[in-house]
Amino acid sequence: TKKCWAITDITLSAGEMKFRANDGWDINVGGSFDNLVANGGNITVEAGTYDVELYLERSGNDAKMYAVMTKK
Repeated sequence: TKKCWAITDITLSAGEMKFRANDGWDINVGGSFDNLVANGGNITVEAGTYDVELYLERSGNDAKMYAVMTKK
């Protein structure tokens, strides 16, 4: 119903990350959580356990791809 990809209770190490499809780098988004772009830069993350929602569907000309990461 939210039109997002979601994962709960994922444990991340401190460092950098991006979102990618099919274990490859030909389809990836990065940059910043509030404005993801194709082939964007890595995103810095703190170590911890997170719930992640990834919103790739855009509607309208000014809509952005984005992700919400909630640290537990």
